[in-house]
Amino acid sequence: MDAIILAAGRGMRLASTHQLPKGFLEVGSLPIIVQSIHTLWDFGIRRIHLITGHDAERYDHLASGMEGVSTVFNHQYATAGNLHTLYCATEIVSGAFLLLESDLLYEPRALEALISHNSPNAILLSGRTDHGDEVYVETDAGRLKNLSKSRSLQSVATGEFVGISKLSRDLFECMQAKITRARAASSNLAYEDGLVAAGADIPIACPVVDDLIWCEIDDPSHCAIAKEKIYPRLQSARAADQSTNHCGPGQRRR
Repeated sequence: MDAIILAAGRGMRLASTHQLPKGFLEVGSLPIIVQSIHTLWDFGIRRIHLITGHDAERYDHLASGMEGVSTVFNHQYATAGNLHTLYCATEIVSGAFLLLESDLLYEPRALEALISHNSPNAILLSGRTDHGDEVYVETDAGRLKNLSKSRSLQSVATGEFVGISKLSRDLFECMQAKITRARAASSNLAYEDGLVAAGADIPIACPVVDDLIWCEIDDPSHCAIAKEKIYPRLQSARAADQSTNHCGPGQRRR
């Protein structure tokens, strides 16, 4: 299984406090995208593709020093939504893959929940975070029905969208067909729109890890939450996990 990380965004809401791409935010001792790559490696994922745009040279330099990590440049990153960023991966994946966003801080259980799930297509949900800017997920009989930031969906939501998904080639091709039609109407679409549209034709499971430790970093308040709350919890969980298993996570999963 490959992994695709969407890393083309400019991170405008962080521009006042952070000049680098969001993936290069340092929480702890490493940029969050490096932490994400290390977690993917721990699960045996050796082909990781970064779809870049803004300040792509930094990602190119990063990838050049990491085995199995490559970059693909999205020439329309400044004008098109991240649905087009995903579309740039068409020629580089031939089978199932994990899809992640570059601005995530998360624990290994996020990947474990998706990789071990018996559905070939799944998006990961968490319980309520109250971090702000949540994406709520509505399901029908356990499959994706709708994704929205609208508070009106909160009362019926099964959980919050984490930004980590597992896609089969069939689902990706269905999304591409939706992309081709949608691009004629609007290029500023999010990949979540593609998931919802394709989910009407192909079932997408929505496993929930209620107590998942994670956050998305979109603005300075998210950055503060990541550094002050989420990272310390991740460190504590990692220490407890390693103490129980007497070895590192990479040793357990290979």
